Amino acid sequence: VVAGVARIGVLARLVRLVRVVVRRRPVVALTRRRGDGERRRGVLQRLRVLAVGRGLGQLRTLVSAYLAYLEADIYPGGCFFASVLAEVDTQPGAVRDRLVRFLADWLGRLETAVRDAQADGAIDPAEDPAQISFEIEAALLLANAQYIVSRTPEPIERARRAIDRRLAAAGAGTPAPARDASPPAPG
Repeated sequence: VVAGVARIGVLARLVRLVRVVVRRRPVVALTRRRGDGERRRGVLQRLRVLAVGRGLGQLRTLVSAYLAYLEADIYPGGCFFASVLAEVDTQPGAVRDRLVRFLADWLGRLETAVRDAQADGAIDPAEDPAQISFEIEAALLLANAQYIVSRTPEPIERARRAIDRRLAAAGAGTPAPARDASPPAPG
């Protein structure tokens, strides 16, 4: 028992959420088949391939790919990882720990791209890379949450504008085109 909740209880809650998130696909297939992990890794690999550049180009590509992923409606709950983490964020255990590591990796990618952009002279070196990454992620998460509820493109476009304004304020120059990355294939 961890904090009054058996680990199996945490897993059961995650399984219930996963059923909803992936349109009631059989849970056994999700929890025991390696193919689903491969599918998620495939989506992440495509994001990595899209973001092979460095600096500001990589940062803009990561942002555009995330927003395109939302628009593609791959999962009905928006970003799968954001949805599941929101469900288990207060439940200690391996599932939460893995999702927290995933989030830290994502934020690290954003921050590295900001640092590279600073090294390239595209972003003012006086700017705090962790703060810029935080603000970008805040806009992406709010776009995700509002898009799930509204199913309109408005939250995604607002996130694009907010991120473009933040990067412009940081010295990043002209905004990215509204749709400069195609969504990753579901795998």
